[in-house]
Amino acid sequence: MNTLELRLNGDHYEVTIVCEGITSWERFKPGIADEDILKKIKDKNYYQHKKGSWHLTIPSEYKMFKDDKFGVVITLALTYIYERDNPYYPDYFA
Repeated sequence: MNTLELRLNGDHYEVTIVCEGITSWERFKPGIADEDILKKIKDKNYYQHKKGSWHLTIPSEYKMFKDDKFGVVITLALTYIYERDNPYYPDYFA
């Protein structure tokens, strides 16, 4: 199992990736959106062909996404972030 954790720490994001038993960690400057961070990681194409399932977690929002393919997990998370930031359905009951 491979994991990617996107953690909000104060005013910046930290990403921890455990892939095939190797842990890597990256800290991003304040002001960079979580969507941009995930796109940057996906565009590197380093993790696309790694074997094993992937779990992506966003602990600050209690969210977890999992799939056997890295690209699918990133797409699931990006879809969630887009829907979170751009709500489609207006709140008619407010």
